[in-house]
Order: sequence, then C-alpha cells, then structure tokens
Amino acid sequence: PRIVAALRHLSTQHPGGDWGYYLDGDQPRWSRIIISGHSHGASSSAVIGKFRTVERVVSLAGPLDSGQAWLTAPSMTPIDRFYAFTHSADGQHAGHLGSFEALGLPGAPTTVDGATPPYASSHRLMSTVTVTDGHGAVQAGGSSPKLGDGTYRYLPAWRYLYGVD
Repeated sequence: PRIVAALRHLSTQHPGGDWGYYLDGDQPRWSRIIISGHSHGASSSAVIGKFRTVERVVSLAGPLDSGQAWLTAPSMTPIDRFYAFTHSADGQHAGHLGSFEALGLPGAPTTVDGATPPYASSHRLMSTVTVTDGHGAVQAGGSSPKLGDGTYRYLPAWRYLYGVD
C-alpha cells in the first residue's frame, strides 16, 4: 500500500514523470520497478527481489543477513538482476561479502577504484578508497567521496548498478 500511495502522490505532484506507468490498477507493476536500499534497506530490497519479480535489485552497504535462510531461497527475480556495493572501511564489509556469496551474485568482489564499467561484469562491487564513513560512502550524499570537480567518485559505479548507459 505504501508504494502505491507514493506512486499516486508522485503522479499528482510530478505528472510529467509518468509515475502511473509503475501502477497496475491498485498494485505496483513490480516487473518494471528497480528496488534499491541502503543498509537495512539493502536487505529489504533484496528480500523484495526474492519474493517479487522486479526489474533490478540494488543493495548499497548490505545486505547484512549472514546465515539467514532467505539468502539462499529460490528467487522470483533472476539473480543476474541483483547488484550490490560495499566499502572495505564499513565495519559490516565482511558480512556484506558473505551475503553476496550466499545470494549467488554473479562475479567476484570487484573494486571500482581506478576501474571503469562494466567491472568485469561483476555484480559484487566494492571500494577501498579512504573515506570518513565506509558505511555511508556507497550512497550519494554524506560521506560519499567526490572528485576535484565536485562530482561523486562513484557515479560511474552507480550508473552501472542501476543499468544507466
């Protein structure tokens, strides 16, 4: 219900965005939605992808659900549509990598530092650059590092994660 309410609100507030496209009557049109989250939301987005067929799943600084049955459960969304991004300075980094493995995300953990998309086609991205907050660094804003011109260092990685060409 919250997703439907949010999409209806966006439809009235920003009609040029064609937000109604993501509704199928009184239900979300899940198959066209990219679901994403940070931290606990990273787990939530992956769980939704397991139990709904969505366009794509993007987990930032997560999931962190080591040993949970849902990680290895069958997935309604093909696992090749799941992507994740973690930072080595995040205290939960090892748990993120374990969750990536349990989910069966394609590819090996691959650093985005000094690399360009498609990052060896990996869906398990990571960074090791010096940041003040590894947990918050992989999302836009806050502690996410910027380049000298003010653009976010991880912009190419985010574009890859979300399938933006």
